[in-house]
Amino acid sequence: MSPSNNKAASLLHKQQKPFQISPAPLPVPTSTQILIKVHALAINPCDAGIQNLGIIWEEFPVVIGCDVAGIIVEIGSDVDDDDEQKKKFKVGDRVLACVEFGAFQEFCTADVQLISKIPENVGFEEAAVLPVAIVTAAVSLFEKENMGLEMPVLEPKVRGEVVLVWGASSSVGSCAVQLLRAAGYEVFATAGKANLQYCQDLGASRVLDYKNADVEGNIVEAIETSGLNFAGVFSAIIDLDVLKTCVKIADRFGLDKESRVVGTVIPPGMPMFPLPEVPEGLRLTFCKGPSGLLPNSVLRGIFGWEKQVMTDVGPRIFGDWMFGALESGLLKCKPDPFVVGKGLESVQEACDLMSQGVSARKLVVEL
Repeated sequence: MSPSNNKAASLLHKQQKPFQISPAPLPVPTSTQILIKVHALAINPCDAGIQNLGIIWEEFPVVIGCDVAGIIVEIGSDVDDDDEQKKKFKVGDRVLACVEFGAFQEFCTADVQLISKIPENVGFEEAAVLPVAIVTAAVSLFEKENMGLEMPVLEPKVRGEVVLVWGASSSVGSCAVQLLRAAGYEVFATAGKANLQYCQDLGASRVLDYKNADVEGNIVEAIETSGLNFAGVFSAIIDLDVLKTCVKIADRFGLDKESRVVGTVIPPGMPMFPLPEVPEGLRLTFCKGPSGLLPNSVLRGIFGWEKQVMTDVGPRIFGDWMFGALESGLLKCKPDPFVVGKGLESVQEACDLMSQGVSARKLVVEL
């Protein structure tokens, strides 16, 4: 039986604080969506940014948030069609999902192709840390129009290639390291001194302190002496000086148009600063965001995104790979969840903590 009541943490106007906690309409899944009873939700920097800066949304009320884990309570009419991926789901399944906003409520909908079942050995609060971060990393690393690297598999083979991940202890960076290792790449990474071991535990073979005065020289030396072919740089954080350094490294080591690439988490059409000069023959790519993982998604104009037809990156990550990777331990729910509280009333506290800065952990609210 479908639920009849819902409650949400809503924004009624720009820069509203705190969130309005009140009854809300029950989301109705489209034919290709699933309705989820949320058991845990996670906070991302964009959530705090939307509330604090009043960006993106012009029409209110609105429910934001993108990371959830919970239980399926209703399935859209087309989810059980001939698509093998869609047939995998049934009412009662434990799942994680990347939601195109609307996560801060008791029930939310998500597209079937951005949902993965979670094994019994993974808790809801752990699973909630993954969706947006893994979406962002995956579309940046594997989308052909972006870095175009090879996709992860459950039994990876060594490629003899190395990718540099800058900001590996962030949520996106943590997922990027694991995705690249599962694709067979060697990973060199940067992080703060306190998180060097954390990044090694994720699978990075070399981790360099980004605060070192000669970090660029240390990276160059590490790559030069590794005996590995250079496959590109992925910057998991948004910082102009970092981006300039990443461009210089890629320009030095890239041997062709495929490896002379720097992937970023900057949304297309929304540079936060003047972009660095890009040498001829080097590609600087932008993250298309959650919608970019859907095969036929029409991006909704946020950040100036254009209508476009995307590839099968999302279905291959969420449908073919993630459950098995979680079950085997190939993919870990990192960074670790930090449970701020229980109930929608804790969402404001979690967003306030996010605004203060978070390192190597993900803020989670249980419902």
